[in-house]
Amino acid sequence: TATVASALGMSVEVRELTNQGTVIGPVVTSMDFGTLASNGNFDPDGAGPLPPQPRALNSTRAYQVFASILNQGRPFTIQQSAGPLQAGPNNLANGSFIVTPLSGVGGDPAKPFPAGLTAGSRGTAVAANKVLFNSTGASSVLAWTYGITDDPTLGSFEPISPNQPPGPYGTVIQITATAT
Repeated sequence: TATVASALGMSVEVRELTNQGTVIGPVVTSMDFGTLASNGNFDPDGAGPLPPQPRALNSTRAYQVFASILNQGRPFTIQQSAGPLQAGPNNLANGSFIVTPLSGVGGDPAKPFPAGLTAGSRGTAVAANKVLFNSTGASSVLAWTYGITDDPTLGSFEPISPNQPPGPYGTVIQITATAT
């Protein structure tokens, strides 16, 4: 006789995205988004009488997380929980701190997931138990990104004011794999 022990495991690697988010860069142990800046202006009324205004604060840095799951064919869910980016009593706008679960093996949409594995939806990273991935038993290398942005096409729905109080803002992100 032989017995195979029941196990659920996950290994995670965080990498900085370089070249304006187009190249997967070095492994990091923390996500340092650097000093936020307005990175230019926008004209709120086009050719109208109002002058150009500073863009909301954002970061030019982003990070991609890779996870491999040992699930032994069991259904599982990957979730993340994070509080607001906070400095003392001040918080950055939750709708600017975005997590994006990526479709495809390792985040490559040209390599579809096996049947039964689905990515969750893009949204604020400031959430409790936000579902990143669900699986009915299939496993693959999973990937998702984190960024601080003012771009609605990247998921932002709440800008960070250029008048945000100064300070080092931080939070902790917890990733959980659960057999379902």
